[in-house]
Amino acid sequence: MLPLRSNAPGFAKKLPAADRKGVVWVRPELVAEIEYRGWTSDGLLRAASFKGLREDKDPAEVRREHTANRR
Repeated sequence: MLPLRSNAPGFAKKLPAADRKGVVWVRPELVAEIEYRGWTSDGLLRAASFKGLREDKDPAEVRREHTANRR
C-alpha cells in the first residue's frame, strides 16, 4: 500500500480526531470485495471481512449498494 499512500482521505466525510489517530490514508485505486453483516447507525460497515481484490472492477464504477436488508 505504500505507493498508494496519501495525505488526505479519499472521501468527503471528516472523521473525528479520535478516529483519525494512527490512520494511514491511501488513494482509492484498488477495488476490494468485502463481506459484512450490515451498516452501523453512523454509516460504517459492521463485522467487515476482506475477501480479495477485484481486478475486473474499475474503482470509478464502485458505488454503495442499497438492498432491502442493508441500509
